[in-house]
Amino acid sequence: MASLSSNAATSEGSREGLPGPVVLVVDDEAELATQLTAAIEVLGYPVVAVHSAQDASKLLDATPGIMAVVSDIRMPDEDGLSFAARVMADRPGSEALAFIMITGHLGIDAATIAQRICGADLLQKPFGLAELNGALARAIRRATDRREAARATQVSEASQTTPTEPRPGKGATH
Repeated sequence: MASLSSNAATSEGSREGLPGPVVLVVDDEAELATQLTAAIEVLGYPVVAVHSAQDASKLLDATPGIMAVVSDIRMPDEDGLSFAARVMADRPGSEALAFIMITGHLGIDAATIAQRICGADLLQKPFGLAELNGALARAIRRATDRREAARATQVSEASQTTPTEPRPGKGATH
């Protein structure tokens, strides 16, 4: 199902001992997935590759350390845009991730849809290593920001629901 490189595991980036956030590649063309995986490894990220949205969904459920998904738009069974929309709708903010959509068939509609669905970068094949590196940095920043915002909201909500004891001298009548 998945080819695992580096030490991609279930933790979240370097805070848990990994070299960095894990990147998931989803492309139905095995050769392109292999090339993309190699390029991402050169950039220093642990990377996992699968060849369908269904396999990607299973892996996302099992690997919370994934912070960025690089997905082809045109794939059989489920296209990359509907996959991204489904994942973004189902995933809690504390496990947020960001998408980079790739395609060899760029149209203005695809770019607009990718941006609207999940704020994704859209890269047209062929693209260079610098372009990929920039898109990965932006995607990981988006995912990190979403996770931090979710944590801050959880902390805020927890502090608002914690019962407080009345302070001595307050509320007592003599």
